[in-house]
Amino acid sequence: MCTDQEDDSSEMLEIPLPRVRSEILAKVIEYCQHYQEEPMTEIAKPLKANKMEEVVQDWYAKFVVDLSPDDLKSYITAANYMCIKPMQNLSCAMVAFMIKAKIPEEIANLPYK
Repeated sequence: MCTDQEDDSSEMLEIPLPRVRSEILAKVIEYCQHYQEEPMTEIAKPLKANKMEEVVQDWYAKFVVDLSPDDLKSYITAANYMCIKPMQNLSCAMVAFMIKAKIPEEIANLPYK
């Protein structure tokens, strides 16, 4: 469960990640490393833009734009599980763009499993 509390201990903690596939974890690490160098701009809600490139920097937009729906779902799950709020917001914003201006039947036919 995600909390806003910080632990002051300098001990290394083991974090079990049973629901995060290794290739997803590798991308999560890539995201976090980039975020340290260039923090992502905060995503305004509700979304008023028409595409991801208008909301965040190019690197972050490219990170999610070409993902398969299954990988996008995995990123949301991993970000939630590891409490990486900016990555969770980015992934959820991508889902919002995918369903924006679609009728319920079109949303129901998106290739999610």
